[in-house]
Amino acid sequence: MLLPRTAQKITVAEYHELIDRGVLTENDRCELIRGELVEKKTIGD
Repeated sequence: MLLPRTAQKITVAEYHELIDRGVLTENDRCELIRGELVEKKTIGD
């Protein structure tokens, strides 16, 4: 999943809403860091 960079930061509540609505799933390798969705790196990258 390629995550676009945006100037708008999101809150933890908004992050959880994305999960609840199915926009983000357990298969999406991303996390919320300082208000930005960041793609998780796999081990060894």
